[in-house]
Amino acid sequence: MIRKATIDDAKQLAVLFRQLHEYHIRIAPESYRTPFPQYYELEMQSFLEDRELEILISEEKGAICAYAVYRIFDPEKAERTPARICYIEHFTVAEEHRRSGIGTELFEAVKCFALERGCDRIQLGAAAANSEALRFYEKQGMIPRTIRLELTL
Repeated sequence: MIRKATIDDAKQLAVLFRQLHEYHIRIAPESYRTPFPQYYELEMQSFLEDRELEILISEEKGAICAYAVYRIFDPEKAERTPARICYIEHFTVAEEHRRSGIGTELFEAVKCFALERGCDRIQLGAAAANSEALRFYEKQGMIPRTIRLELTL
């Protein structure tokens, strides 16, 4: 079942957020580090209280299997084509539920919410080292638009 998250979901969401972050530490240790122990729950509470963010969760038998954190915005830039964007801040599926269809179902739900709010597109960022996520997003029809390059000094 997919539904909007509530403040009561913060602890379960924090567990998945920690799992996502630990994965990023493994694949890109030059960019990610282990934060203080309460970080994940505090961050999730902050997301849940932020009126500009929405969080959808996929839940099975009372357990959260996946979540998406996103915001809707209208960039006002003279040099850009006008657009209404749904920007996904976080998208994660519990490791034990990957490749089960839950991620695709959740992504479709985000698309529906974005369309209901008049969005023209969905955007997100993904670590170049996260080949698993990149394959998933490509299967959802996403294509690279901007590539950020880095030189470590």
